[in-house]
Amino acid sequence: MLDRLALTPARLKGIADDVRQVCNLADPVGQVIDGGVLDSGLRLERRRVPLGVIGVIYEARPNVTVDVASLCLKRVTR
Repeated sequence: MLDRLALTPARLKGIADDVRQVCNLADPVGQVIDGGVLDSGLRLERRRVPLGVIGVIYEARPNVTVDVASLCLKRVTR
């Protein structure tokens, strides 16, 4: 249990690498998931939209805190 809480240089490097991966993720907001044209000519699309909520359940892993924070910042600074 205590080992999972320790922030060693290797774990800090892993956390930093994870944050970089989050930064490089594509932004799915606005992406068309499905769609088509109705008989009336009206175009109907289903798009990805932000919910504005990030929920997390975790315990005893400090890297998860950084992961969640980076996801929140990515969403705000898109």
